[in-house]
Amino acid sequence: MKRTSFVSCLLLLLATFVPHAATAAAQDDNVEWTGISHIAWLDRDPPCPTDGAAFTVRFQAYRNDLTTARLNVDDGSATWVAASLTGTRGPYAVWSAQVPATASATLSYYIELTDGADTDYLSVGGMTSDPPVDGGFALDFATLEHAPVGATPLPGGGTVFKVWSPTRTTAHVRGEFNGWGTGDPLTKVGEHFVGRVADAAAGQKYKYYFQNAYWNTDARAKSLDPSDNYNALIVDPHGYAWQADDFDVPPFEEMIVYQLHVGTFAGRNDPYGTAPFPSRYADVAARAAHLAELGVNVVMLNPVTEFPGDYSAGYNPVTQWAPEWKYGTPDDLKQMVDTLHAHGIAVILDIVWNHFSYTDNYLWNYDGTQIYYDDPAVATPWGDQADLDRDAVRDYYADSALLWLDEYRLDGFRMDATSYMNIAPQEASGWSLMQRLNDEMDNRCADKIALAEQLPDNSWVTRPTNMGGAGFDAQYYDAFTDQLRSEIFAAAAGDPEMWRVRAIIIGNGAYLEGRHVVNYLELHDEAWPSSGGQRIVKTIDTTAPHDDDWAKGRVKL
Repeated sequence: MKRTSFVSCLLLLLATFVPHAATAAAQDDNVEWTGISHIAWLDRDPPCPTDGAAFTVRFQAYRNDLTTARLNVDDGSATWVAASLTGTRGPYAVWSAQVPATASATLSYYIELTDGADTDYLSVGGMTSDPPVDGGFALDFATLEHAPVGATPLPGGGTVFKVWSPTRTTAHVRGEFNGWGTGDPLTKVGEHFVGRVADAAAGQKYKYYFQNAYWNTDARAKSLDPSDNYNALIVDPHGYAWQADDFDVPPFEEMIVYQLHVGTFAGRNDPYGTAPFPSRYADVAARAAHLAELGVNVVMLNPVTEFPGDYSAGYNPVTQWAPEWKYGTPDDLKQMVDTLHAHGIAVILDIVWNHFSYTDNYLWNYDGTQIYYDDPAVATPWGDQADLDRDAVRDYYADSALLWLDEYRLDGFRMDATSYMNIAPQEASGWSLMQRLNDEMDNRCADKIALAEQLPDNSWVTRPTNMGGAGFDAQYYDAFTDQLRSEIFAAAAGDPEMWRVRAIIIGNGAYLEGRHVVNYLELHDEAWPSSGGQRIVKTIDTTAPHDDDWAKGRVKL
């Protein structure tokens, strides 16, 4: 392959490891709680039931775990609704139940799960051995407070909007559907504003307007148009028709990972055809067969969450919810993932949770108050960190991960600069947020992977959460990289100490060896000039175009 890009073909050598402890189950009179999951805003269809209409509830358990399951539905009188096995995904069985239409203004449900002689329950408060007393998963058809946060188009037309704004007293949604006027006020329900707009449809632009003074982009917008004042777009979460429904993540001991920057992947020195600059999700999809031919079975994307401008490595996000618009639409990204899956290639996303961009930061001073940041803000070298002590801010991050895993069918994450996730004064909150990510993946996505860019190495990052660790499957092994580079340069003088290479391959004790480390030689920091790193071939051969055969040979060795 001949292609010049700043991440032109970086193969990570993954140590053998088993991420998120994928678990098999059997019908053995024991419901496996660790595999039971129902997240209401993701697992209802439609996501926001209205007018008492019938809707579907989905939940998952480990394959072969349950013998029967049913829902207790209470709309003033309690009834039981049988659930049935409707599909599989990875190690999970997917169950579904149809909640019938009701004339009641409110409704709640909980889930009964049975494995032979063992019966347990799932409700809004979690798993219990006895019937729950927490009221269940509640729906209010009058207030629509059960709507997901963000913009949710309805199957019969219209859209429900919900936005977090704990201290403001008035809010409107203004957009193309109402001539950008103030004809659609939202109703305050707890810390949120909620409203249903009959004429709002997928593809239309909108913004929120607080206190008749403050315009704001939807914090959870699934699509943005930075060229039009960061207006949000309504997105239909079910608008894309997936083709590769039977994809399984490759065995983890067989992973060959290709780090890929969408914007520079295609077009330059490209035998597969021209592409615009920056290149797009569609250009990656068009070259999926080439990646498969290389032997790649995992693509790790540099961040594709929206960033300022059109050209960036991606580490200056303005949101965690919307994909970069210059690369294409949300459906274009889904089509790229779908195509890679069809070629046997998993997709991991690099996520940046430790800071937001200094520029175009539309969460700053949101709704005219500082609800997303501390005052003064917690600083990092790259931008201010969000207020991780607030429940709603932590939800913003954790829910975005579920969005990428579920709606975009991604296969895991690489978290950027985890050492900056637990910095003063919110060390505990940042650490618990990483634990939450990994606990939710353990529960819902045990077949998927979570990697940490932890520099310097720290065994606590890969310790299980029940031991106080952050719970990542593996972390970048900085010691391996440093030692290997050192011996490559020492070899130039004819004196490499190979026992040091052997020692670093063996590892550095519990949770910094074997399955808990990612051994690599070069990544984007070595390829991107402004990061301060440098590729080894350039270090050895300092004269452009840095293509000396001896230098390349040292790197290959």
